[in-house]
Amino acid sequence: MKHKAILQKSKSSTSGFTLIELITVISIFFVILTIGIASYDKFIIRKQLEAAAASLYSDLNQARALTLKLNKPIYITFKNGLTWCYGLNDGVSTCDCVDATSCQVEGQNRRVTSSDYKGLTLTTSMGGVLFSEGNQYNLLDPRRGLPQNSVTLIFQNSNNDSISIVVRKTGRINLCSDSFDDYAGC
Repeated sequence: MKHKAILQKSKSSTSGFTLIELITVISIFFVILTIGIASYDKFIIRKQLEAAAASLYSDLNQARALTLKLNKPIYITFKNGLTWCYGLNDGVSTCDCVDATSCQVEGQNRRVTSSDYKGLTLTTSMGGVLFSEGNQYNLLDPRRGLPQNSVTLIFQNSNNDSISIVVRKTGRINLCSDSFDDYAGC
């Protein structure tokens, strides 16, 4: 009889969790979730920055190839700041990157805006001098595909991370960043 009472007592005391154990587990879960959400937000912001820089890098390389292929200049227009944009143009018409249809190369729209990559700013300079907004620039000589001046284009996000696209006088286009180890330093 004594053994039966001990068995009944131990069965009833080990079934389930106490309220304190449950609250502790839930609290730990929410702390981990909060840390994960903050890390995910930083990841998304970084990927937006990388995607915008990669897009401009690709467009500049394509502009260089088209300049050589068509043997005519491909112009680029920039608008700096938080509501930035850029557009490529083959010179048939004037390119205003704010207008959705005015930047065209061989009849195809070639424009990218800040609405495609939210939360980024764009700063552009040629030979150390900021581009004048809305002006078209012939970055590359159609005979050799080389730029007339060195050009630096900088995308920056809300965390003050930045990626630069540098067009050198030799025609080489590089991505660099002092914010990320994945890129060469600027």
